[in-house]
Amino acid sequence: MSRDEVAALVARMYRMQVEDGHCFWAMERKEDGQLIGWCGIIRGRPGTSIDGKPEAGWRMTPSAWGKGYVTEAAVASVQWAFDNLSDDAVWAITNTDNRRSRAVMERIGMVYDPALDFDHPQVAADSPLLRHVTYRIDRMDWGQGG
Repeated sequence: MSRDEVAALVARMYRMQVEDGHCFWAMERKEDGQLIGWCGIIRGRPGTSIDGKPEAGWRMTPSAWGKGYVTEAAVASVQWAFDNLSDDAVWAITNTDNRRSRAVMERIGMVYDPALDFDHPQVAADSPLLRHVTYRIDRMDWGQGG
């Protein structure tokens, strides 16, 4: 992302934090304080299969992939949602081919719902990232897989 794109993302997250009390939060590596990505809970965007629902999401720098950071942060984010929000489920979406994110979703106990696959409204129609899948975990199931 460019500096301007990062600044716009930070401003959007700040607005969400103020308005909703939560957003995607910065992730730092404990041992050295290095910023490695973000993870947290936002409300799903209009035009998606999870409009208005609590969405767990994450993004990490590739150098931090495969070390368990996303799984740890995703578990903490879902736990935070169930501790602080009244919703009965937490949702997650990703591009159909994003095997790493889908593996995290499954590892923390989320279940894929193929009936909710959709074309993301903020992705170009000719992009290979257009098609998205939807996962969820219900409050009553949390703790069994997460």
